[in-house]
Amino acid sequence: MNRPLPWSILFAACLTPTLVQAETACDMAAFVANTDSGVRIRADADLEAPIIGRLPTNAGGTLVFIQGARNGWLKVTSAIDASKTRVFTGTGWIHAPLLAVRTFSRDDSLVDYHASPDRQSDVLGSLRAELDVNLLGCSGDWVKVAIPMRGAEDIEGWLPHGAWCGSPWEDCM
Repeated sequence: MNRPLPWSILFAACLTPTLVQAETACDMAAFVANTDSGVRIRADADLEAPIIGRLPTNAGGTLVFIQGARNGWLKVTSAIDASKTRVFTGTGWIHAPLLAVRTFSRDDSLVDYHASPDRQSDVLGSLRAELDVNLLGCSGDWVKVAIPMRGAEDIEGWLPHGAWCGSPWEDCM
């Protein structure tokens, strides 16, 4: 005898998660990677989410304040342009690779990047200071970046606090 499944089992099957990462918290700033094109801000971390704002193109750069990350998206709370005019206020999501940070070293030495956001994790390599790298995420005071490789696909790595600068205008000393 075939009996229909109870509604609770059917309901639970519809709610099965589809590999959605939890949001990680961070408190940082970054800048728009391509100043020649505007950046869309969405209501959620999804390309299908409604657009709730746009960062204008700005040759002088735009500084974006970030509070979290999820699935390759960054949760932003505000942005200012080169004249320090606020160009976005609220909470929205920007696709992470549209934003960047600059590698930083107080003495212009190389900057190590790690396998995970932990100083005890493997050091995957080193980068020169003053290199703009696109973001992939953040966790605490670490940033996940795409490291450009000549003639090969970018690789991913984590930069610790003090090894990156989020401002397009100022030295982060």
